[in-house]
Amino acid sequence: MLRSLPVVALVAMVAVGVVAAKDDWDWDVLSAGCGSTKTCLGVPTGCEQGGGSDCRAIVAVEVVQGAFVFKMRASNATWVAVGLGRDANMFDTSVIECVDLPVGTINTYLSHTPADSRGCNRIEGDTAKMAVTLQSSRSIDGGLYCSVLRSNETVFDGQDIALDTTPYFLQLALGQQATDTSVRYHGRDNHAAAERAVKLSEPGPTTLPTTSPRPTTPSSTKNDWDWDVLADGCGTAKNCLGVPADCEQTANCKSIVTVQVVDKQFVFRMRATGANWVGVGLGLTDKMWDTSVIECVDLPVGTVNAYLSQTTPSAPRGCDRIVGSLQQSAVKLLNFKSMDGDLYCEVFRVNQTIVDGQNFNLETTPYFLQLAHGKTTSASGISYHATNRNAGGRAVRLAEAAYAGSASNWPMRLHGALMVVAWLFAATSGSLAARYFKAAWGKATICGKAMWFAWHRLLMVLTVVLHVIAVIAALIYLQGWSSSSGVHGILGGVTTALALLQGAGGLLRPSPDHKHRPVFNWLHRGQGFLTHTLAVITIFLAVPVASMPSYVYIILGVYVAFYVALHALHSLTEVQSYYFIVIVFGSAVFAITMLVLIVIGVKDSN
Repeated sequence: MLRSLPVVALVAMVAVGVVAAKDDWDWDVLSAGCGSTKTCLGVPTGCEQGGGSDCRAIVAVEVVQGAFVFKMRASNATWVAVGLGRDANMFDTSVIECVDLPVGTINTYLSHTPADSRGCNRIEGDTAKMAVTLQSSRSIDGGLYCSVLRSNETVFDGQDIALDTTPYFLQLALGQQATDTSVRYHGRDNHAAAERAVKLSEPGPTTLPTTSPRPTTPSSTKNDWDWDVLADGCGTAKNCLGVPADCEQTANCKSIVTVQVVDKQFVFRMRATGANWVGVGLGLTDKMWDTSVIECVDLPVGTVNAYLSQTTPSAPRGCDRIVGSLQQSAVKLLNFKSMDGDLYCEVFRVNQTIVDGQNFNLETTPYFLQLAHGKTTSASGISYHATNRNAGGRAVRLAEAAYAGSASNWPMRLHGALMVVAWLFAATSGSLAARYFKAAWGKATICGKAMWFAWHRLLMVLTVVLHVIAVIAALIYLQGWSSSSGVHGILGGVTTALALLQGAGGLLRPSPDHKHRPVFNWLHRGQGFLTHTLAVITIFLAVPVASMPSYVYIILGVYVAFYVALHALHSLTEVQSYYFIVIVFGSAVFAITMLVLIVIGVKDSN
């Protein structure tokens, strides 16, 4: 019996040593007794029931000698906080924060979330400081632990928080973004709320019994970057803009931006599909120049960065990244995700910035939201986005959620409508009248002029007039021309010059018996054919610029085949006068078809 005593003593010492090796901040220690001797909550919800090994954060509340002690731990976090709420929503909630800032120096604060907006406002004054006392803390491998004593009863802003008598919903959150004055929004994945209210003086489970159906919320299955989550609350809880126009109403977008006030700061969330960059602009007009821009750029792919830039106020159009670390610090990337050609980012922007002498005050100045995305980018900036853009229909104060709609683009629709009528109908009919109907109509006249000439002059003058009006409409909308209009704009400018020159040549033509008349005829015919050809090519190039669906190429291709067939028919057969009716009717069909598509604003759904 005596010989066995050393063995028993050794075993006892080992057992004591194992117990002694455990620290207050170990996950299993924190979760031990949850629901029986202490009240607990973990992130993700319920992780505390499995020994805490699956937790990213945990809070355990114990009553020690009549005082309430809150022990919290979080991994990969700069701060962790527990809230005491009247319900499971994180509004109008009393909060204890533990903040590891600067890293290795943990402090605790008493704060309060507003009843009508997101945020966490630290309570100032000696009374608030005395209400919470940091007992112990530890910075652990990128995370933190703290043990905080809170007064049994506190009264702030007329609200009585009585831990002894009042049941509360525990709420827990963690995050990496914090400043000297507050913690930042934690995102959907980094928080949990109790499913039932518990009196902290009577420890019990914070989740409902497994025999009862657990309430599910969209936040349990949805991510911040899901299209429907981004679109939820647009116009009521946040300001939004999507591409194509008004897509945020159905969450069927190619890109979207939402703006919310979080912790009295402005948070921009953007997502784009099939893009390497997405950018939101704040402008005093709905035009994308002289605009302050937040860019999110996925370059190299999988590494998203945020930049502050400014669009040029005049031609050539561009977006110049602001140089200088001080101004670039005005935007901060809070979260991002690169998803198989999709890009999501969450960016904080300071309330007021001065760029090139221009003061951008997000709190007081109404702005037109502008959104664009694209694929081409470089280390120095983003490129022209062509069709993937939209602008708000009116200026809004970003601090006040409102529906702004989308900017009207009726001048550009007018531009397209007049161009297709001019070149698919008038130019087609007018050129063929002069080319093939001189013999068919013989000596027939209209107002004393040969019929072929009367029709040719009327239709070609109509072509030039419609073309000029269309160009003016585009210039009014764009407030000038620039090389950023692409090949469509360049060829459009060439076509305009040739059309005006062709019209002037017709007015200054030599008499029929002049020796240079044959030369004029060939030059006039050749330039007319060239102008018409360039115009049709330019219309083809307008399809992607206007984000029209790909089947529009088929319509235009059939028109070209129809036009070539007309030339072949009239060249190989004897022209009959009624052929002109076929020309007018056929070209009108193509023009009207395109006209309808442009006016109703049909867009590419891809």
